Amino acid sequence: MTTATEQGPLRRGAVRPGERALAPDLARGIMLLGIVLSNTRPVPGSRPVRGP
Repeated sequence: MTTATEQGPLRRGAVRPGERALAPDLARGIMLLGIVLSNTRPVPGSRPVRGP
């Protein structure tokens, strides 16, 4: 645990792997996968969707 001193708070450094939350990493990965898939070419043989 860090304590404050007269000079200011102590800096503790990087977060250990056991302290990291998995949910933000998974959400970021799913978001990046969606971006990649939306920017890829269409599958051969598929038809484009036409608007109204």
